[in-house]
Amino acid sequence: MEVEPEAELFGSLPDALLITLFENLAPSIADLGAVRAACIRFAAIASDDAIWQLVCEGLVGLSSPVGPDGQECPSLFAAAREWCALRCARRPWV
Repeated sequence: MEVEPEAELFGSLPDALLITLFENLAPSIADLGAVRAACIRFAAIASDDAIWQLVCEGLVGLSSPVGPDGQECPSLFAAAREWCALRCARRPWV
């Protein structure tokens, strides 16, 4: 099976560079979701707390991993998911 040149290029980029690129997508949850869906490696990298800190700060002013119930979450990514679930429950069209 032949690998597409674009896939080979992105596959050779260091994680730190991809984190920097993905940080430029924050706070767009839709864009980060699309990146996470692209491949397993991107999903893991796009779950990095450095990226989700920008999302959480933009979304609800969070700088630490705390859910809407005030309980600590294991990561900022997990906190963002809880806050988004609450937001979508209140406004299902979002």
